[in-house]
Amino acid sequence: LDPSTEDWNSLKIQSVLNDIDVGMQWWEDTLANQNSVHSLNFTIDTAFATTPVDTQYEGINRRSNDYTLYVQEFLSSQGYNGFSLEANMRAFNHAQREKHDANWAFTIMVVPSFNDADGQFPPNGSFRRAFAFAGGLFMVVPSTRPASTYSHELGHIFWARDEYPG
Repeated sequence: LDPSTEDWNSLKIQSVLNDIDVGMQWWEDTLANQNSVHSLNFTIDTAFATTPVDTQYEGINRRSNDYTLYVQEFLSSQGYNGFSLEANMRAFNHAQREKHDANWAFTIMVVPSFNDADGQFPPNGSFRRAFAFAGGLFMVVPSTRPASTYSHELGHIFWARDEYPG
């Protein structure tokens, strides 16, 4: 449907996975440094990273609000075609949680942006850069964002608010 301006290769995939690892590790280390009796450990399923799912949309060239198109296309390709995108994502995350015997699951949708001039969504949407849905559904991150973006958006997954003034 959209002209293809972005493609994945193994080096790009590994770069993003490294950033995700660093971003998640920040939270594990932060909790460990609190001398808490609790611990945090992320299990990252890289199946869809190492074998990306093609979509008919070029997410980085669309306003951020169009995430519904490619996220639902991904979910449909995995057999989640229910009533709403939110319900489908909850079902997908639940299946992932059970598959990995985890206490919680969320999804990271990485939008390739290596060829985009500024690595951001167009200005006519709600967000220019990454965004997450509070409470554990998923985050959407352009591939050229730094590791700190994954840490930041993960905070929203666990209901943290932005630290920006106002």
